[in-house]
Amino acid sequence: MLKTVSSAGGGGSGTVTNIATGTGLTGGPITTTGTIALANTAVTAGSYGTSSSVPQITVDAQGRITAAANVSIPQGTVTSITAGTGLSGGTITSTGTIAIATTGVTAQTYGANASVSQIAVNAQGQITSAANVAIAVTNANLQNSSATIGNTVVTLGSTVTTLGNVTLAGANLSATTAASATFATSSLPLVPAGYISILLNGTTVKIPYYAV
Repeated sequence: MLKTVSSAGGGGSGTVTNIATGTGLTGGPITTTGTIALANTAVTAGSYGTSSSVPQITVDAQGRITAAANVSIPQGTVTSITAGTGLSGGTITSTGTIAIATTGVTAQTYGANASVSQIAVNAQGQITSAANVAIAVTNANLQNSSATIGNTVVTLGSTVTTLGNVTLAGANLSATTAASATFATSSLPLVPAGYISILLNGTTVKIPYYAV
């Protein structure tokens, strides 16, 4: 005969004459001795879920799985693939190859010492045209584009007809034709301030000059 165990909070005791098994249990009713266990469900014991399926389960109010099955993962069926902007291959319904379409650009290296590459890019990021463009730099944009000779500034590409305050040291001036000059009547010092040596028709001559 089964007997109850007294509760911690009181001194009552009693005699159990029958134990029934409720939802999800088997073994009852027990009146003397017996075993209570979890009842089997309709679920086949095993592992569920694979690389191409997922488990589909049903759970009751007691948290038991009452049904389980593998459900295939839906696989889409492609009937055609069309190559869009920037791709070649057309519309493929069975087999074929889709590739990046050519753009008409000559395959080569662009850019050199005296040129830069000029390119055009479309919305897909493809280079649709490319060319070498010569670098155009004006003299004014060059460093040291001018020089001062005497008191005259001479810039690259410019033309000057006179130079002021220029001192020539040891200069050899040569002439390929006979020299000619027109002299005016004037009163000059007896001794010149100096002279200039020039190479005239293969002969070195001295030309005096006077301070004015």
